[in-house]
Amino acid sequence: MKNKASEILKHLFDKGFDFDATFQEVDELRRDYRLQGYEEKANNAWAVMVILRIHRDFRRIHSLLQEKHYYDAWCLMENNEIAVGNLLRNCPGALNAVKYISMMVRQLQSLYPYKVFMSTEILI
Repeated sequence: MKNKASEILKHLFDKGFDFDATFQEVDELRRDYRLQGYEEKANNAWAVMVILRIHRDFRRIHSLLQEKHYYDAWCLMENNEIAVGNLLRNCPGALNAVKYISMMVRQLQSLYPYKVFMSTEILI
């Protein structure tokens, strides 16, 4: 993953990193790449957008757990897990960018197993 969108990931852990503004910037790059016919660069920008979303949501999960909003954190963990799966299915080279988060989400989910937050309709 080497292009302008990928370079943004180098700043992911900078203090004051603005996920939403960066997401918009990468989305504009993705659209420009698509219009110019650079499919590989557009796909790479999509992967960067997903990585940004995964990292942003993981920070939000952490905040929700600290605030004791366990159900909201659980729902976001589930969405995060799905996003990681989709990313890795379509872009296996992105594993290093989300490996730690994937592992941490699995460990957090083991603290709150599915049976704790399962819908009663599933039992019927």
